[in-house]
Amino acid sequence: KRLPISFCYIVRNEEEFLKTSIESSVSWVSELILLDSGSTDRTPEIAQSFKDTVPSFIFREASWSDDFSKARNQAASH
Repeated sequence: KRLPISFCYIVRNEEEFLKTSIESSVSWVSELILLDSGSTDRTPEIAQSFKDTVPSFIFREASWSDDFSKARNQAASH
C-alpha cells in the first residue's frame, strides 16, 4: 500500500547511491520529486528511470547557487 508521502531528493552527481536509495522507498511513496543541481554523471538518467514507478513523478534540473534553502524551496513548491 502506498502512503501519502512525498520523497524529495536534491541531488548532484549521485549515480553511485541514487538507484539504491530510490529503490528502498519507491514501492510505498506516492510522490517522488527529484531536483538535479547540475549533475555531470548518470544521475538524471537514473532518476528518469523511475518515472513510471510512482503515481506522481517530478524531475527538474536547476542550477546550484550555493544556497540549499533555495533548492529545498524549489523542490517543496512541487
